[in-house]
Parts: sequence; structure tokens; C-alpha cells
Amino acid sequence: MNHRNTPVAFAVLAAAAVICHGHVGSAAPLTLNHAARLAPKPAAAEVAYDLQGGGALDRGPDGAELSLQTLRARVALPLLRYGSGALLVGAGYQLHSFSLSAPTFSTVTRNLHQLSTQLSWVQGLGRRWSFAVHVAPTLASDMRDIAAEDFVLKGRATLSWSPSDNWLLLAGVAVNRQFGAYVPTPVLGVVYRPQGAGLYVEALLPRRVTVGYKVNRRVELFGEGSISGLWWYARSENEGGPEGYFKYFASQVGLGANVGIVKGFGLRLFGGVMPYGKLEARDGDDNSIDSVVKLAPVMSAALTWRPQQR
Repeated sequence: MNHRNTPVAFAVLAAAAVICHGHVGSAAPLTLNHAARLAPKPAAAEVAYDLQGGGALDRGPDGAELSLQTLRARVALPLLRYGSGALLVGAGYQLHSFSLSAPTFSTVTRNLHQLSTQLSWVQGLGRRWSFAVHVAPTLASDMRDIAAEDFVLKGRATLSWSPSDNWLLLAGVAVNRQFGAYVPTPVLGVVYRPQGAGLYVEALLPRRVTVGYKVNRRVELFGEGSISGLWWYARSENEGGPEGYFKYFASQVGLGANVGIVKGFGLRLFGGVMPYGKLEARDGDDNSIDSVVKLAPVMSAALTWRPQQR
């Protein structure tokens, strides 16, 4: 991984720390109503490192393996509250470093960057309903040359209903270019999260299913399965040459833990396997690859911050 990009990630977390220190009141937990309290939500700030170990390719040179390292940083906090609604703003950075290795050639590394901003409006509708809209203008590029095609727009709208104190049902639609084209994707979800310790479930289909057990206020243990996708335009090595693309799909399943540290800070640890992956790429110089990535180990470690109840 190109560590010259590491300061960018930590700059995002530093910005979050400044916000937390100077505006603790405005960063209070977003609990507009009961439905908003139960809705799955990421940490307000996060710095994470993900590693996918070498996975064998079913096509290509003998012994070829693909590995992926990802550095992620993100912050998102409430900026404005109006009535029973709230506006959240955020920013994030991701560095994806792919390495292709084989006994017959030197390791090839490709770094792909993602810079994004986020605007979200969450509207409470009575006590049991809520509506949320998320928009994330994003620059996804290998940074060799930035063009209009590198700017993408991600969006999601969901309607949530809480039939009881422990259950939440949600439905909506998401649009992004994560799997190669702007195709509206249905979003369905169910959440079961009782107060206090005990079993909980968060299912956000088709992206993620989490089943966990809250041991106490500081410790949660969970099992999780998820899918993700990446898509970039790729620039030619030769200036002015044709463009290609880089497309990657991965699934993960494993076990993890959320551990509280102090004053809203915590660690999220995860380890498991990638049972299936798919790499499809063309570099603009008519060099291409289309291969399934076989079983590979995965792990993740994240430092998170969540505002505390006051």
C-alpha cells in the first residue's frame, strides 16, 4: 500500500476529534423518534484497515493470487435540526491497493482512490415512522488523470417503521455505480435490537446481515455476511491512450467484536473468509483479465467514535 496516502485518512479522524471537542452538543446521538433510534447507522467517525489475503485466480498465470488492502476514513455528524428532521453532513476517503502476484512475474500493484462527501436528511414521522434520504457525490479514480467519468453519485432513500419497541422494518431504493452501472436496487431491512444485553439482528438486503449478542454496554460479539463492489475507469499507461475499467466484486463471512474503550471511542474487529470474488479489468492498452477469485482470508480493524447519550 502507498503509505503517502495514510495522512489523508488520519486527517479525517483529526477533523472529527476537533468537531467532537468543540461541538459536543451538536453531535448528540440522532434519536428523532423511536424508528430513528433503531435504524442501523454507522459510527460518527471511523478509521479502518481491511485486508484480503491472497486469493487464487481461476484464470491467468499459474499460481497467480490477488490481495487487497483498504484504508478507510469517514466522519458524519448532524449539522442542523429543524422540527422532527435533521441534516447530516460528512466526508470520507478510501484507498484500495490491489496486488497481483505470480511466480512468473513481479508483483503488480494498482491503487484506486475514493473521495466522497455525504448529505443526509432524516425525518421523523410521528413516533413509529421515519424517512431518510442519503446523497454522496464521489470521486472514484486511479488519479492518473481525472475526467468527468470519475465523478459518480450515490444515493439511497428508505422508509422505516417500528411496530414495537424492539423491531424495525425498512424498505427503499439505492442507486450507485458500485457494480458497474447505475441500476436502481431495492433495499429491504429488518432490525431486532432489544434494550440492554441480549441477541440482536440487523439485516440490510442485499448488502449485509449481522447477528450479534450484546454482552454488556462495552462488548458486542457478532457474526456477519456481506457483499461489496468496486468500479473505476482505468487510465492508459500511455498519455492520451484509450481508457479501460476496473471492476471487483467480493463477498465476506466471519465473526467479530465491538469493544468500547472510553468516551464514545471503540474498536471494531472482524475476521473471516471471502468465499467468492470476481475481478474484471481492462487497462486501456487492450490488456484484460476476467477471473474468479477463490477462497481468501479477510480481516478488519477499525477505530470508531459514537456520540454518547447525555
